[in-house]
Amino acid sequence: MNGWGDHLRLDTPWVLALLLPALWLLWRGRAMPALAQPWLGVVPADGWSRALQWLLRGAAVLAVVATVLALAGPHRPERQVDHIGQGAELVVVFDRSSSMDDRFTRANSGTWTPADSTRESKAAVARRMLLRFARERDHDAFALVHFAENPIAFLPFTTNTDMVAAAMEAAGVGRGLGNTDIGRGMLAGAAQFDDRPYVGSRAMVLVSDGGARLDDAMRQRLGAALKKHHIGVYWLYLRGSHGRKIITDGSLSEGDVAAIPEQSLHDFFSKLGLPYKVYQTDQPQSLERAIADLGALEQRPIQAREWLPRVDLGGACLGVALASLVLLLAARAATVKPWTA
Repeated sequence: MNGWGDHLRLDTPWVLALLLPALWLLWRGRAMPALAQPWLGVVPADGWSRALQWLLRGAAVLAVVATVLALAGPHRPERQVDHIGQGAELVVVFDRSSSMDDRFTRANSGTWTPADSTRESKAAVARRMLLRFARERDHDAFALVHFAENPIAFLPFTTNTDMVAAAMEAAGVGRGLGNTDIGRGMLAGAAQFDDRPYVGSRAMVLVSDGGARLDDAMRQRLGAALKKHHIGVYWLYLRGSHGRKIITDGSLSEGDVAAIPEQSLHDFFSKLGLPYKVYQTDQPQSLERAIADLGALEQRPIQAREWLPRVDLGGACLGVALASLVLLLAARAATVKPWTA
Protein backbone atom coordinates (compact mmCIF):
# COMPACT_ATOMS: atom_id res chain seq x y z
CA MET A 1 0.00 0.00 0.00
CA ASN A 2 1.16 3.51 -0.77
CA GLY A 3 -0.29 6.78 0.41
CA TRP A 4 0.12 10.06 2.13
CA GLY A 5 -0.42 9.63 5.85
CA ASP A 6 -2.22 7.28 8.15
CA HIS A 7 -5.78 8.40 7.34
CA LEU A 8 -6.06 7.75 3.58
CA ARG A 9 -4.12 5.43 1.33
CA LEU A 10 -4.32 4.13 -2.22
CA ASP A 11 -3.72 0.60 -3.47
CA THR A 12 -2.68 1.72 -6.98
CA PRO A 13 -1.74 5.42 -6.91
CA TRP A 14 -0.36 5.37 -10.47
CA VAL A 15 -3.96 5.26 -11.73
CA LEU A 16 -4.25 8.95 -10.78
CA ALA A 17 -2.20 9.75 -13.90
CA LEU A 18 -5.41 9.16 -15.88
CA LEU A 19 -6.82 12.35 -14.38
CA LEU A 20 -4.61 14.69 -16.41
CA PRO A 21 -5.80 13.94 -19.98
CA ALA A 22 -9.36 13.33 -18.84
CA LEU A 23 -9.63 16.64 -17.02
CA TRP A 24 -7.99 18.52 -19.88
CA LEU A 25 -10.50 17.13 -22.38
CA LEU A 26 -13.40 17.94 -20.09
CA TRP A 27 -12.22 21.46 -19.42
CA ARG A 28 -11.66 22.26 -23.11
CA GLY A 29 -14.81 20.54 -24.26
CA ARG A 30 -18.29 21.97 -24.46
CA ALA A 31 -20.81 21.09 -21.81
CA MET A 32 -23.81 22.22 -23.95
CA PRO A 33 -24.37 22.29 -27.72
CA ALA A 34 -23.77 25.68 -29.37
CA LEU A 35 -26.42 27.46 -31.41
CA ALA A 36 -25.39 29.27 -34.58
CA GLN A 37 -26.21 33.01 -34.48
CA PRO A 38 -25.34 35.62 -37.16
CA TRP A 39 -24.62 38.24 -34.52
CA LEU A 40 -24.04 37.65 -30.76
CA GLY A 41 -25.41 41.08 -29.99
CA VAL A 42 -28.96 39.85 -30.55
CA VAL A 43 -28.50 37.05 -27.99
CA PRO A 44 -29.62 38.24 -24.53
CA ALA A 45 -27.38 37.56 -21.52
CA ASP A 46 -28.57 34.43 -19.73
CA GLY A 47 -26.93 33.98 -16.32
CA TRP A 48 -28.94 30.86 -15.52
CA SER A 49 -27.79 29.10 -18.66
CA ARG A 50 -24.17 30.00 -17.97
CA ALA A 51 -24.48 28.70 -14.39
CA LEU A 52 -26.07 25.49 -15.68
CA GLN A 53 -23.24 25.11 -18.17
CA TRP A 54 -20.63 25.31 -15.40
CA LEU A 55 -22.68 22.97 -13.21
CA LEU A 56 -22.82 20.28 -15.89
CA ARG A 57 -19.15 20.69 -16.68
CA GLY A 58 -18.35 20.33 -12.99
CA ALA A 59 -20.52 17.20 -12.80
CA ALA A 60 -18.60 15.69 -15.72
CA VAL A 61 -15.29 16.50 -14.06
CA LEU A 62 -16.52 15.04 -10.76
CA ALA A 63 -17.68 11.83 -12.48
CA VAL A 64 -14.27 11.26 -14.05
CA VAL A 65 -12.35 12.16 -10.87
CA ALA A 66 -14.51 9.89 -8.69
CA THR A 67 -14.19 6.99 -11.15
CA VAL A 68 -10.41 7.30 -11.33
CA LEU A 69 -10.18 7.53 -7.54
CA ALA A 70 -12.28 4.37 -7.21
CA LEU A 71 -9.89 2.57 -9.58
CA ALA A 72 -6.97 3.72 -7.41
CA GLY A 73 -8.37 1.80 -4.42
CA PRO A 74 -8.79 4.49 -1.73
CA HIS A 75 -9.12 3.20 1.81
CA ARG A 76 -8.53 4.00 5.44
CA PRO A 77 -5.92 1.49 6.66
CA GLU A 78 -6.21 -0.75 9.70
CA ARG A 79 -5.04 1.14 12.76
CA GLN A 80 -4.78 1.02 16.52
CA VAL A 81 -6.78 3.28 18.80
CA ASP A 82 -5.78 3.66 22.45
CA HIS A 83 -8.28 4.75 25.08
CA ILE A 84 -8.65 4.63 28.85
CA GLY A 85 -11.38 2.46 30.32
CA GLN A 86 -12.30 0.47 33.42
CA GLY A 87 -11.24 -3.16 33.33
CA ALA A 88 -8.30 -5.55 33.36
CA GLU A 89 -6.19 -7.93 31.34
CA LEU A 90 -7.55 -11.38 32.16
CA VAL A 91 -6.07 -14.70 31.15
CA VAL A 92 -8.49 -17.58 31.68
CA VAL A 93 -6.68 -20.84 32.51
CA PHE A 94 -9.26 -23.59 32.02
CA ASP A 95 -8.93 -27.13 33.32
CA ARG A 96 -9.87 -29.72 30.67
CA SER A 97 -9.27 -32.85 32.68
CA SER A 98 -11.90 -35.57 32.57
CA SER A 99 -13.28 -34.62 35.99
CA MET A 100 -14.46 -31.31 34.55
CA ASP A 101 -16.92 -33.27 32.42
CA ASP A 102 -18.73 -34.31 35.60
CA ARG A 103 -21.75 -32.42 36.86
CA PHE A 104 -21.89 -30.26 39.92
CA THR A 105 -22.70 -31.84 43.26
CA ARG A 106 -26.33 -32.42 44.11
CA ALA A 107 -28.44 -29.81 45.86
CA ASN A 108 -27.67 -28.91 49.46
CA SER A 109 -30.71 -30.81 50.65
CA GLY A 110 -29.14 -34.04 49.42
CA THR A 111 -32.07 -34.86 47.13
CA TRP A 112 -32.06 -34.80 43.39
CA THR A 113 -34.13 -32.18 41.61
CA PRO A 114 -36.04 -32.94 38.37
CA ALA A 115 -33.45 -30.99 36.40
CA ASP A 116 -30.50 -32.99 37.73
CA SER A 117 -30.61 -35.54 34.91
CA THR A 118 -30.19 -32.85 32.25
CA ARG A 119 -27.70 -30.60 34.00
CA GLU A 120 -24.64 -29.43 32.09
CA SER A 121 -21.13 -30.47 33.00
CA LYS A 122 -19.03 -28.20 35.18
CA ALA A 123 -16.90 -27.23 32.17
CA ALA A 124 -19.95 -26.34 30.03
CA VAL A 125 -21.53 -24.21 32.76
CA ALA A 126 -18.24 -22.40 33.42
CA ARG A 127 -17.69 -21.67 29.71
CA ARG A 128 -21.20 -20.32 29.28
CA MET A 129 -20.98 -18.00 32.28
CA LEU A 130 -17.46 -16.83 31.46
CA LEU A 131 -18.59 -15.98 27.94
CA ARG A 132 -21.44 -13.88 29.30
CA PHE A 133 -18.96 -12.25 31.67
CA ALA A 134 -16.63 -11.45 28.74
CA ARG A 135 -19.44 -9.85 26.73
CA GLU A 136 -20.24 -7.52 29.64
CA ARG A 137 -16.62 -6.32 29.97
CA ASP A 138 -16.21 -3.79 27.18
CA HIS A 139 -12.66 -2.71 28.02
CA ASP A 140 -11.14 -6.01 29.16
CA ALA A 141 -8.55 -7.92 27.17
CA PHE A 142 -8.96 -11.70 27.36
CA ALA A 143 -6.59 -14.58 26.68
CA LEU A 144 -7.51 -18.26 26.92
CA VAL A 145 -5.34 -21.23 27.91
CA HIS A 146 -6.62 -24.78 28.32
CA PHE A 147 -4.71 -27.50 30.07
CA ALA A 148 -4.90 -31.09 31.15
CA GLU A 149 -1.49 -32.75 31.16
CA ASN A 150 -0.19 -30.23 28.59
CA PRO A 151 -1.31 -26.61 28.17
CA ILE A 152 -2.69 -25.22 24.91
CA ALA A 153 -2.81 -21.46 24.30
CA PHE A 154 -6.13 -21.12 22.47
CA LEU A 155 -6.27 -17.35 22.19
CA PRO A 156 -3.79 -14.50 22.74
CA PHE A 157 -4.99 -11.27 24.31
CA THR A 158 -7.85 -9.65 22.44
CA THR A 159 -10.76 -7.31 23.13
CA ASN A 160 -12.88 -8.93 20.41
CA THR A 161 -15.62 -10.81 22.24
CA ASP A 162 -16.55 -12.73 19.09
CA MET A 163 -13.05 -14.21 19.01
CA VAL A 164 -13.31 -15.03 22.72
CA ALA A 165 -16.64 -16.78 22.12
CA ALA A 166 -15.26 -18.78 19.18
CA ALA A 167 -12.20 -19.85 21.18
CA MET A 168 -14.32 -21.00 24.12
CA GLU A 169 -16.62 -22.97 21.84
CA ALA A 170 -13.69 -24.59 20.04
CA ALA A 171 -11.99 -25.47 23.31
CA GLY A 172 -15.11 -27.26 24.49
CA VAL A 173 -15.12 -29.80 21.65
CA GLY A 174 -14.53 -33.38 22.79
CA ARG A 175 -14.04 -34.84 26.23
CA GLY A 176 -11.46 -34.04 28.86
CA LEU A 177 -8.22 -35.97 29.38
CA GLY A 178 -7.17 -38.05 32.33
CA ASN A 179 -4.29 -36.15 33.92
CA THR A 180 -4.10 -32.63 35.37
CA ASP A 181 -1.02 -30.39 35.56
CA ILE A 182 -2.16 -27.08 37.02
CA GLY A 183 1.40 -25.79 37.32
CA ARG A 184 2.17 -26.05 33.62
CA GLY A 185 -1.22 -24.62 32.74
CA MET A 186 -0.70 -21.56 34.92
CA LEU A 187 2.85 -21.08 33.60
CA ALA A 188 1.41 -21.00 30.08
CA GLY A 189 -1.14 -18.44 31.26
CA ALA A 190 1.56 -16.24 32.80
CA ALA A 191 3.57 -16.50 29.57
CA GLN A 192 0.75 -14.66 27.76
CA PHE A 193 2.04 -11.48 29.43
CA ASP A 194 5.60 -11.90 28.11
CA ASP A 195 6.75 -8.86 26.09
CA ARG A 196 3.42 -7.17 26.78
CA PRO A 197 3.52 -3.60 28.14
CA TYR A 198 1.98 -3.06 31.54
CA VAL A 199 -1.16 -0.99 30.95
CA GLY A 200 -3.31 -1.81 33.97
CA SER A 201 -4.63 -4.50 36.26
CA ARG A 202 -3.64 -8.09 35.46
CA ALA A 203 -5.35 -11.22 36.67
CA MET A 204 -5.39 -14.95 36.04
CA VAL A 205 -8.72 -16.74 36.35
CA LEU A 206 -8.06 -20.39 37.17
CA VAL A 207 -11.09 -22.56 36.41
CA SER A 208 -10.44 -25.97 37.93
CA ASP A 209 -11.76 -28.59 40.31
CA GLY A 210 -8.32 -29.13 41.84
CA GLY A 211 -6.91 -32.60 42.29
CA ALA A 212 -3.30 -31.71 41.44
CA ARG A 213 -0.17 -30.96 43.45
CA LEU A 214 2.75 -28.62 42.79
CA ASP A 215 6.26 -29.79 43.61
CA ASP A 216 8.83 -27.37 45.03
CA ALA A 217 10.46 -26.64 41.66
CA MET A 218 7.12 -25.81 40.06
CA ARG A 219 6.14 -23.61 43.01
CA GLN A 220 9.31 -21.56 42.56
CA ARG A 221 8.86 -21.21 38.80
CA LEU A 222 5.18 -20.34 39.03
CA GLY A 223 5.62 -17.92 41.92
CA ALA A 224 8.42 -16.12 40.06
CA ALA A 225 6.34 -15.85 36.87
CA LEU A 226 3.29 -14.46 38.67
CA LYS A 227 5.35 -11.92 40.60
CA LYS A 228 7.33 -10.87 37.53
CA HIS A 229 4.16 -9.85 35.70
CA HIS A 230 2.20 -8.69 38.81
CA ILE A 231 -0.64 -11.13 38.15
CA GLY A 232 -3.42 -11.60 40.67
CA VAL A 233 -4.97 -15.07 40.92
CA TYR A 234 -8.69 -15.81 41.17
CA TRP A 235 -9.51 -19.48 41.52
CA LEU A 236 -12.96 -20.67 40.53
CA TYR A 237 -12.89 -23.96 42.42
CA LEU A 238 -15.62 -26.09 40.84
CA ARG A 239 -16.11 -28.60 43.62
CA GLY A 240 -17.67 -31.87 42.53
CA SER A 241 -19.43 -34.52 44.56
CA HIS A 242 -16.10 -35.91 45.81
CA GLY A 243 -14.28 -32.58 46.15
CA ARG A 244 -12.96 -31.41 49.50
CA LYS A 245 -14.02 -28.04 50.82
CA ILE A 246 -11.13 -25.60 51.21
CA ILE A 247 -10.67 -24.27 54.74
CA THR A 248 -9.76 -20.59 54.55
CA ASP A 249 -9.59 -19.63 58.25
CA GLY A 250 -6.09 -21.05 58.81
CA SER A 251 -7.25 -23.62 61.36
CA LEU A 252 -5.60 -26.62 59.66
CA SER A 253 -2.18 -27.89 60.62
CA GLU A 254 0.67 -28.02 58.11
CA GLY A 255 0.25 -31.77 57.85
CA ASP A 256 -3.43 -31.49 57.02
CA VAL A 257 -2.73 -28.78 54.46
CA ALA A 258 -0.10 -30.89 52.72
CA ALA A 259 -2.36 -33.93 52.67
CA ILE A 260 -5.14 -32.26 50.66
CA PRO A 261 -4.15 -31.13 47.12
CA GLU A 262 -6.70 -28.32 46.93
CA GLN A 263 -5.83 -27.06 50.40
CA SER A 264 -2.11 -27.12 49.57
CA LEU A 265 -2.73 -25.18 46.37
CA HIS A 266 -4.79 -22.59 48.22
CA ASP A 267 -2.06 -22.22 50.84
CA PHE A 268 0.54 -21.62 48.11
CA PHE A 269 -1.53 -18.94 46.36
CA SER A 270 -2.38 -17.12 49.59
CA LYS A 271 1.29 -16.78 50.54
CA LEU A 272 2.50 -15.29 47.25
CA GLY A 273 1.86 -11.70 48.34
CA LEU A 274 -0.30 -11.08 45.26
CA PRO A 275 -4.04 -10.40 44.98
CA TYR A 276 -5.75 -13.76 45.45
CA LYS A 277 -9.20 -15.09 46.15
CA VAL A 278 -10.75 -18.54 45.93
CA TYR A 279 -14.40 -19.05 45.02
CA GLN A 280 -15.73 -22.43 46.09
CA THR A 281 -18.71 -23.32 43.95
CA ASP A 282 -20.73 -26.51 43.98
CA GLN A 283 -23.79 -25.24 42.08
CA PRO A 284 -24.24 -23.17 38.89
CA GLN A 285 -25.86 -20.43 40.99
CA SER A 286 -22.84 -20.07 43.24
CA LEU A 287 -20.54 -20.00 40.21
CA GLU A 288 -22.61 -17.20 38.73
CA ARG A 289 -22.30 -15.19 41.95
CA ALA A 290 -18.55 -15.82 42.03
CA ILE A 291 -18.07 -14.52 38.48
CA ALA A 292 -20.17 -11.44 39.27
CA ASP A 293 -17.99 -10.76 42.31
CA LEU A 294 -14.87 -11.17 40.19
CA GLY A 295 -16.19 -8.55 37.78
CA ALA A 296 -16.67 -6.09 40.63
CA LEU A 297 -13.11 -6.60 41.90
CA GLU A 298 -11.27 -6.05 38.62
CA GLN A 299 -12.56 -2.58 37.70
CA ARG A 300 -9.50 -0.34 37.60
CA PRO A 301 -8.34 2.19 35.00
CA ILE A 302 -6.71 0.44 32.07
CA GLN A 303 -5.26 1.59 28.79
CA ALA A 304 -7.21 -0.38 26.22
CA ARG A 305 -5.97 -0.84 22.67
CA GLU A 306 -8.47 -1.52 19.93
CA TRP A 307 -7.80 -2.47 16.32
CA LEU A 308 -10.05 -0.71 13.82
CA PRO A 309 -10.39 -2.63 10.54
CA ARG A 310 -9.62 -1.30 7.09
CA VAL A 311 -12.39 0.82 5.57
CA ASP A 312 -12.75 0.69 1.78
CA LEU A 313 -13.72 4.07 0.27
CA GLY A 314 -13.97 2.90 -3.34
CA GLY A 315 -17.70 2.33 -3.05
CA ALA A 316 -18.28 5.92 -1.91
CA CYS A 317 -16.30 7.21 -4.91
CA LEU A 318 -18.37 5.10 -7.30
CA GLY A 319 -21.53 6.43 -5.66
CA VAL A 320 -20.43 10.01 -6.33
CA ALA A 321 -19.56 9.12 -9.94
CA LEU A 322 -22.97 7.49 -10.44
CA ALA A 323 -24.82 10.52 -9.03
CA SER A 324 -22.86 12.81 -11.37
CA LEU A 325 -23.66 10.63 -14.38
CA VAL A 326 -27.36 10.60 -13.48
CA LEU A 327 -27.31 14.41 -13.44
CA LEU A 328 -25.59 14.52 -16.83
CA LEU A 329 -28.05 12.04 -18.35
CA ALA A 330 -31.00 14.00 -16.98
CA ALA A 331 -29.62 17.20 -18.49
CA ARG A 332 -29.05 15.43 -21.79
CA ALA A 333 -32.61 14.14 -21.86
CA ALA A 334 -34.00 17.64 -21.15
CA THR A 335 -31.89 19.39 -23.79
CA VAL A 336 -33.81 20.89 -26.73
CA LYS A 337 -32.10 20.07 -30.00
CA PRO A 338 -31.35 23.04 -32.28
CA TRP A 339 -33.47 23.42 -35.42
CA THR A 340 -33.17 25.27 -38.67
CA ALA A 341 -35.85 27.12 -40.56
